[in-house]
Amino acid sequence: MRTEKQYDLSGFNQLFNESLSPRELADELVQLLFNYASCVDEGNAELFRNDASTIYLIHQELINIK
Repeated sequence: MRTEKQYDLSGFNQLFNESLSPRELADELVQLLFNYASCVDEGNAELFRNDASTIYLIHQELINIK
């Protein structure tokens, strides 16, 4: 059984109200991913795939924020 937790996301709320929108942060994450991809070689490809999956999950949630 899963217990639902409550998190204090006021820092994100402040960021989105004062600095940049969720969409802008999502766009920055995409740019970060492209920059990161340019550094990938055979030795760290698996790490990149794992990190890219994490960035994708965060990106999807950010673009759903209204």
